[in-house]
Amino acid sequence: MKIHRFVLFGLFLVGLVAAIYFLVLPRATADTAPDRAKPEAYRAVNLDPKAKEPALLWNGILGVRINRLGLGRDAEGDDLPAFHCDLYESTGEEKIVPALNVLNFDWEIGGKKLEEHAIENYTESLDFKTGVLSQSYRLVGGGPSVTARVLTYLPPGKAVIRQEWRFESQGKAIIKMIYGPKEIEDASWSLINEGGGYEAFTLTDVDGQGFDGVFELEPRRVATVRRQIQVPYPLPAAHREALETYNSGPITAGFDRWDEPDAPRFELDGPVEDQQALSALLFYLRTSIDPARTQRVSPMVLSNSQYFGHVFWDADLWVFPALALLDPARASVIPQYRLDHMPAYSAEGKAYTSALRPARSLVTDALKVPWESSMTGKETVPGPSRKELHITGTVAYSLDLAASLGLADLSRTEEFGKKAATFWSDIAPIENGKRVIKDVMSPDENHIGDNDLYTNMIAEWCMRRYLPNQPVEFYFPQDDKGFLTYDGDRVRGYKQTAALLTVFPLQDARAVAQAKTMFDRFADKTSRTGPAMSDSIHATIAARLGKSSVAYNLWRASWYDFCQHPLMLFSEKRGQTKTYFATGAAGSLQTVLYGFAGIQIDTKPAEGAKVKLPLLNGRILSIKPNLPKDWRRLTIRNLSVLGKKYDLTMSGTSAKLVAVALKP
Repeated sequence: MKIHRFVLFGLFLVGLVAAIYFLVLPRATADTAPDRAKPEAYRAVNLDPKAKEPALLWNGILGVRINRLGLGRDAEGDDLPAFHCDLYESTGEEKIVPALNVLNFDWEIGGKKLEEHAIENYTESLDFKTGVLSQSYRLVGGGPSVTARVLTYLPPGKAVIRQEWRFESQGKAIIKMIYGPKEIEDASWSLINEGGGYEAFTLTDVDGQGFDGVFELEPRRVATVRRQIQVPYPLPAAHREALETYNSGPITAGFDRWDEPDAPRFELDGPVEDQQALSALLFYLRTSIDPARTQRVSPMVLSNSQYFGHVFWDADLWVFPALALLDPARASVIPQYRLDHMPAYSAEGKAYTSALRPARSLVTDALKVPWESSMTGKETVPGPSRKELHITGTVAYSLDLAASLGLADLSRTEEFGKKAATFWSDIAPIENGKRVIKDVMSPDENHIGDNDLYTNMIAEWCMRRYLPNQPVEFYFPQDDKGFLTYDGDRVRGYKQTAALLTVFPLQDARAVAQAKTMFDRFADKTSRTGPAMSDSIHATIAARLGKSSVAYNLWRASWYDFCQHPLMLFSEKRGQTKTYFATGAAGSLQTVLYGFAGIQIDTKPAEGAKVKLPLLNGRILSIKPNLPKDWRRLTIRNLSVLGKKYDLTMSGTSAKLVAVALKP
């Protein structure tokens, strides 16, 4: 009897679990997204044709969204976001405006548009070496099934989009291309005959409404249509690059490539998902900037219109240091933008300091960097964010770093620094023998008050560096345990990291001496709903403190939670789908360079450094690796320092730097 009851009870439990499984838990259906593909070292794969955020390709000139089928429009037929780095409103807020998405066209197969077919065997992948986006799928319903493969590529340095469509059918199919944007006059097309039987594929203007072309696909034959579009805006035709008609050859042929032999790359002997992250972060960050233009590197760059294309300290504190040693040509556009807008910043500085101290209005030579700098350099932000004064010192610090690496003109950075230091001298009065800064917004951004630690320390650095003959000692908030974030700080919580910025990247010796105490007090109190950069700052500091496992976990959190898109697109906050947040990606790369690789740029080398290189401006680059235990070996190829390239290989705490011959 006891056994019988036991069996019945067991059957009851099995039935209960089965009921929960089939009735309550979600089940895989035709509408359920497939599982995410396994990570690959240099490629990301999307198996879900319903991924919310469309793919993104950019090259610093163009930024283009591409839907799941290889087209430039959404489900309603409207243009997906596309941007050109020079297409801005010239008045008012001077904000970036959407551009024509030249991929907004369509195919009809058997009389039905692509979206009207059922889709099977979907695969989308992005190669982080070449930059080629590949999409393949089978179209079924309404005639013979047709397999399509689409390749899309934006070459570096050109306002060009290349695309290849490859069709194969199980039966005879009529394929018609309907091309909408008639404004694109520089599009060249070709049909590659792979098996014979086709007439020439031509585009004809249909009643002034656009272009289309038709061809008949024979059973089990392959037709490849290649297209190259020279995007015409906003430059006049006389200034466009001359391009040869694109008739044949690989999609990357005829241009410089993203995978040139001297391009930077990471090679990791460790978890494949970490290698994939390194590849993705570096690829998206590099391809977001064109080195030939003094570009406005906004937090979202050319991926969407959030932040209006305006420039914040994201460019100087996050993006520049991440690229300065990996791709200095692209990194250098950031200091160049700041130096070019010095007159606008000087006007802003005079207006701000004069309002505080009217007597200085005729003599001040102060410079104030706007919190939101527009295309002409003017301040565009409304409200209290104007009080984020720390940006002025941060930009001066970044320019000094750029000069030490030979990426900015030394005399102009000195001029900029002196004007920035004059700003601090004007607005920071002396009380009880020390300078104070009142009514300022902390980098925390949830607090306005007096004497923010990072603001005061960066101001003191600026004055010591550029106005050493003036009284430069500042007041720093602290209690019996150490530094506080600002006056009255109750050490309860922050929107994002603030006080710890004095440890890294500022590397103030007094803060570094308290690094462990400050890390323990502040690192776990930033909001999980804040932006992505906090974890990477904390990870870098933890690595320098020798907290290897803590640093690794923080680094993983700095990108994994924000790269939930299968193509590793980076969002600004957890749970968001809007991408690409270049600031967050740069922060994660900084942890690899300045935390795990142990690269330090300062006036003195790191204690116990394995490698030391002299820089300009009295700075020294030193290397003291702090690799995570699961990273058996890390090699950074084509690391750039003062025009020379090196391969840096690290294992454990050892490091080897080998010069690389530049290509002729």
